[in-house]
Amino acid sequence: MSAVLAGVVAAVAVLVVGGGRRLPRPQVRRQRSTREIRLPRRHDIDLGVLATDVATRLRAGLGVEQAWRVSLRRAGLPERSPVLDGAGSPRALVELDARRGAADELRALLKGEPLISSVTRIALPSLLAATRLTWQTGAPMADVLDECAAGLTEAGEAQSAREIALQGPKSTAAMLAWLPLLGVGLGVVMGVDPLGFLTGTGVGRVFLAAGLIFEIAGILIVRRMVFSAQMEGAVGRAT
Repeated sequence: MSAVLAGVVAAVAVLVVGGGRRLPRPQVRRQRSTREIRLPRRHDIDLGVLATDVATRLRAGLGVEQAWRVSLRRAGLPERSPVLDGAGSPRALVELDARRGAADELRALLKGEPLISSVTRIALPSLLAATRLTWQTGAPMADVLDECAAGLTEAGEAQSAREIALQGPKSTAAMLAWLPLLGVGLGVVMGVDPLGFLTGTGVGRVFLAAGLIFEIAGILIVRRMVFSAQMEGAVGRAT
């Protein structure tokens, strides 16, 4: 009997020791999987932080071109040589401001350059204007950039609040824009054949043309209203 009890105790001890050795293994696997799924993320550019960073480096004793070079590199923007153009503005920011249309955005995506938001796009001309002003007048760039950073941060927060407030109207407008197609689809499902009516009869063609005109006009009007609301009071807005 004692031999049996000793065998049972030994087996339990082996299981406990073996189980204790296996406990850390799942944690190591989780850490490895976490490292594997960690990917580089595209980011927007905080112009207020960029201006403050440049001003801090200027006060630390760096030259204007060197300060911009280091700060632009930290912001993830491509390096240009020379860093500044003839008006004293960073060439990387000038190129970013000149980026327009889907073709330019696709080219930037393929090059791995940061994609900027509408808030940054609206605020960017103000920062470029500040750099040109200090270059032409000889004003202390660090002080001008600090003031510009405060204004950009405040205006960016207001613009973000406007963007959040407009999400509801934009979603509603998009849903209403898809309703005609949804109605046609429901008609097909019910066996009414709305496509045959709209394309095969004179009255249907009139209704189809009128519907397309009103649909396009409604989309353009809503886009114009949203754009006006986004630009109202925005930093860098021409008055």
